[in-house]
Amino acid sequence: MQVSTRRPGGREVRLFELLADGRFHSGEVIARTLGVSRAAVWKTMQRLRAMGGAIDAVRGRGYRSRYPIEALSAQVMAAYLDPVVQARLDRLDVVERIDSTNAALLGEARSDRRVLFAEYQSCGRGRRGRRWESAWCGGFYLSLRWVYTDLPSGPGALALVVGVTLADTLEALGYGAIGVKWPNDLIRGGRKLGGVLIELAGDPTGTCRLVIGVGINWQIPPAFEGGGDQPATGLMDIIGSTRRPGRNQVAAALVDALVRACHAFPANFDGILAERWPRRDVLYGREITIHQPSGLVTGRMAGIDREGALLLDTPAGQQRFYSGDIRVRLTE
Repeated sequence: MQVSTRRPGGREVRLFELLADGRFHSGEVIARTLGVSRAAVWKTMQRLRAMGGAIDAVRGRGYRSRYPIEALSAQVMAAYLDPVVQARLDRLDVVERIDSTNAALLGEARSDRRVLFAEYQSCGRGRRGRRWESAWCGGFYLSLRWVYTDLPSGPGALALVVGVTLADTLEALGYGAIGVKWPNDLIRGGRKLGGVLIELAGDPTGTCRLVIGVGINWQIPPAFEGGGDQPATGLMDIIGSTRRPGRNQVAAALVDALVRACHAFPANFDGILAERWPRRDVLYGREITIHQPSGLVTGRMAGIDREGALLLDTPAGQQRFYSGDIRVRLTE
């Protein structure tokens, strides 16, 4: 497995690395260290904040990152990976910034098994063409490319497997009970913790390349706090600092879980659907409304079939949905 960590060393990167220890640094010291003016320091701070960097400024004390940040490193992650997982991967890369990790892997005419992490995405992608907010060092933004020669259950079923697998992994790391909201949201305490986006190139009944995109919040910076249909949470909000694993350790655990899940799919799907999905399903038995292009459909969620479709009991009978927006507000 090839590993690579690429940090171009721009001013924003150098500034954030300086503040990553979580201690205050005066503007004068920062300017001297970076070899720029105090005005240039202020402008760089504003750019970082606009990108979601959680930076505090206190008169007389200076600037600091609200949370100490451990930069992602492909080399450190690789040391945590199981040798079996390493043997199943061709490449593991970390870049400082990118438009979209999913777009980058889909755009390559390659069939190698590659994992790509980014500390920041300027055009992160969510479901149905939405933007996925990707704060600077605020989460885990990664994509895995995998090749299948036959995918009878389709990518919808794999999305459920990935969601359950990630929830199991985070719980094993000490983050408590994580639920999955069909089709692709990770939920903790009624708040959105992350999501999955699977994109396909090729024929699912023949050889096809899948790119599995994962976004999981590490911390919610001030610029991204607030309401929305589903309030957000991050891993830093869940667990005490004395028990908190490092970012690279968590990242490696996510890669390990994803590779194992993709290698076992679709043979493992029936077992997950019967045994592990019910424990994670946060919608089962709820009265929900699904937003479809043709209108709204309301009913009681009755589970998932083996193709990953949602089953909804409605006054007109049971209906199946492969996609759709569910706006139900979840609470503990």
